[in-house]
Amino acid sequence: MAAIEVGDSGGAAQAYSQASFNFYMSRKHDDGVLYTNLNNKTFVFYDDAAQLLAQGLRFHASTPYISATKDPVRSVYPQISVQATTFGGAAAQKGLKQITKGKNPVADPEFNQKVMNWATEFAARRNVANQRVIQGMTTNAIKLIQQQVSSDQIIASLEKLYPQLAPKVKVAPANTAPANTAPPAKKPAIPATMQNPAPAV
Repeated sequence: MAAIEVGDSGGAAQAYSQASFNFYMSRKHDDGVLYTNLNNKTFVFYDDAAQLLAQGLRFHASTPYISATKDPVRSVYPQISVQATTFGGAAAQKGLKQITKGKNPVADPEFNQKVMNWATEFAARRNVANQRVIQGMTTNAIKLIQQQVSSDQIIASLEKLYPQLAPKVKVAPANTAPANTAPPAKKPAIPATMQNPAPAV
């Protein structure tokens, strides 16, 4: 509901798809789901959305029809796929382009408020709620826009200025062979008759 209230359609869709997946898993008796991408040889086994995000992936849901009448049982559960995520980076670029379109976007009386709203939404997508950080993001974004810096460079600059914004992707540990703790194999015992052979006659 929080995402809907602030007009974050992407966040609302993501929360809805996660809830749908969690409900699906609660009704099944499976240990999890194996995601495979043969193009880039990606294999991820997961049973919740957090495990996907840790690998830089997220759910993508088709449109859910909450108030559908034709098939109200199935229509509320959208088709869900898995895709790579930019942790709000793509949405942030799109938002900046909307703010900066036109010949002189800075002259817009609501320009500063639009940038503040954009910074707040971008920070929320990166799980940053510190108001001082958001205010600093807004101030620096305004300066960069005035300097006509491109949207992707603005985001990269903010990520450098505020490390909290950096996407948090966990790297899977490399598979290592278990240490061999078995004792070394003993050499076969030599029969007593072979240890001291009788002299040849």
